[in-house]
Order: sequence, then C-alpha cells, then structure tokens
Amino acid sequence: MQERNATDDSGSLEEMSESCRSFFGRLNESLLVWGSKLPVESRACYSKMAEELCALLVDTPSETLNLPMGCLLTMLNAPLPDKSRSSYLQDAPSVFTEILCSDP
Repeated sequence: MQERNATDDSGSLEEMSESCRSFFGRLNESLLVWGSKLPVESRACYSKMAEELCALLVDTPSETLNLPMGCLLTMLNAPLPDKSRSSYLQDAPSVFTEILCSDP
C-alpha cells in the first residue's frame, strides 16, 4: 500500500472515511471468521493498521464539521483495543460541541 500524505489533494476526507469504513468492515469480518485461531501477531497487525488509518483520518483537514463526526463513527468500528476506542469516544463531545457552536 502506498503511503499518502495528509496534505495531498488526491482524496477528500469523506472518501477516505468511506474507504476506511469498508476496510475496517473487512477486518472485522475476518476476525469473526478466524476467531481465536487468528495468531496474536495478526491481531496486533490488524490493530496497528486500524490505528494508523484512524490517525490519518484525525489529521486530515475537513471543510465541514459534520465530516469529523462521520470519521469518529468509522474509527469506533475499527478493530482497535478498548483503550484506543475510548480515546476516540472522549473526543466525540468536543466534536459535538464544535458542531453545535458553529455558525450555520
């Protein structure tokens, strides 16, 4: 997979979020199929990929405030450890507050 700089114009935040959502869905399906047979190293690799993609979503600027909310939902569906997931949940109130306080 080729690395993409967050400042590239090659994809919008919405497109990246949708791609990540689809990828996370496939990772989660794989985890369900393999269950406990999946080696710990593979689970760690899945988590690392998900963490890096979530970091990309967080660091990508957005034109509207509604997109980061969609990105939060995408990140919450990622195959991440509970500690990482709770970090994203803690960010949600600030995103909600920003949306509510912004000018229409």
